[in-house]
Amino acid sequence: MEHDNVAIVKTYFEAFDRGDLDTAASYLDPEVQWRNTTLIDDEKVAGRAAVRTYWDRILSTFPFVHDDATFEANGDQVCVIARVRARGAASGLELDAPCGYALTLRNGLVTRSDFFADPGEARRAAGLEP
Repeated sequence: MEHDNVAIVKTYFEAFDRGDLDTAASYLDPEVQWRNTTLIDDEKVAGRAAVRTYWDRILSTFPFVHDDATFEANGDQVCVIARVRARGAASGLELDAPCGYALTLRNGLVTRSDFFADPGEARRAAGLEP
């Protein structure tokens, strides 16, 4: 099960990072809880369609991708540690920083995603560190 969850999350991130947002969104539960409280906006978004709209808005002003991602599972939790690389569309402001995600999966879909600027917080949220 953990291996399957890691494979699902890897495929989800690969689709997102190549700009295939419809495929990435297909890995989200229709009622997904999406929390991004430290990047661009303090956002809490509910539902696959709302997350997809959020992605379009954010990526139009601050396109980003993940580099050097690692994936580790803890039951239905998957922790992703990566570098987020971005460049402001209008400002040209560049960002290259570590980040982490704690994702919860159920029935092969992401039901919750929490973004953290501190990878250690993501590991703790996924139950991988005390």
